Amino acid sequence: MKLIPLLESSAPGAIITIAGTGYREGILARDADAGWPMGVARRPNDDLIVVDYHAHRLWRIGRDGILHAFAGDGIPGNSGDNGPASEARFFYPHDLYQDRQGNLYLSDLGNHTIRRIDYGTGIISRVAGSGRIGRGGDGGPATKASTLMPDALCLDIFDNLYVGEKYGFRVRKVEAETGIVQTLVGNGVPGFGEEGLPGRETGCNSVESGIWADADGTVFWGDCSGRLRRYDGGTGIVTTALGGTGVHDGQLATAGFLCGPGGLAVGPDGTIYIADVWSQRIRAIDPHSGLIQTVAGNGARLWRRQWPRDCRLPRQSPRYFGGLTRTSGHRRYPACAYSPCG
Repeated sequence: MKLIPLLESSAPGAIITIAGTGYREGILARDADAGWPMGVARRPNDDLIVVDYHAHRLWRIGRDGILHAFAGDGIPGNSGDNGPASEARFFYPHDLYQDRQGNLYLSDLGNHTIRRIDYGTGIISRVAGSGRIGRGGDGGPATKASTLMPDALCLDIFDNLYVGEKYGFRVRKVEAETGIVQTLVGNGVPGFGEEGLPGRETGCNSVESGIWADADGTVFWGDCSGRLRRYDGGTGIVTTALGGTGVHDGQLATAGFLCGPGGLAVGPDGTIYIADVWSQRIRAIDPHSGLIQTVAGNGARLWRRQWPRDCRLPRQSPRYFGGLTRTSGHRRYPACAYSPCG
């Protein structure tokens, strides 16, 4: 395509495409624009269902590799419950889980709900979340409970639903038989949760991906503080299964735990400052002792994406953190901000 002749020959006010393929059905999936694929499930009939986060819809890839629209029309919204999933609207759909019967459970992140697509009928319904932002509703119907970005989800072998809330900072359970919701883990306060406490007494950071429930009610989840944590189904006690029980402040930096370091700068006295993104902290390494300490942040991840991405040290302020990595000694370090879970 020769761009200049195309532009010159276009009628005034005409809209033409000069880049991108757009969202196209009926073509080989491998040749289509994938958008931002998130949750994936293989159906009993071998179709593949893919959540397209930014397109606000779900795609179906048939056994022949052809791409088809499956749920959502691509327009962000909140509608369609109790009707065909193909006519529903979503607002940043995210995670996807399939039960043993082939029914799909979807976290409709921006609408603060969990929705279910029936395998046999294709009808979509809401199974958790009223759509209101909040942390209420425990002990009552899950569909009337308020939530704050329910994200990660899974089902156990009894079809009980487990949901990790991104900014509700909790793990909740919806009983399959009753539809009643309860909080298992999290007191609503984000942070590097304490060890050995009952689930509802310990802090919890965002639960965005990676959650699993055993038959005995034991739950494992990825906590956005660089850890895999465990809720004991028998005792209700929370412990860390992977990732350490602290960030090792006050120890040699070589023994410190970093989770997604996203920027680095050196102060006038040689102190090294690090934006420890997923630990939700600014860390400092003493040039003389080699010890690492937290100088800003307590490990709590707040709503509205408030995490440290980078750090800079201007000439007059050795502890100002922003987006530029130049110091008074004119030493420059590359910055790399990585934010996979939004």
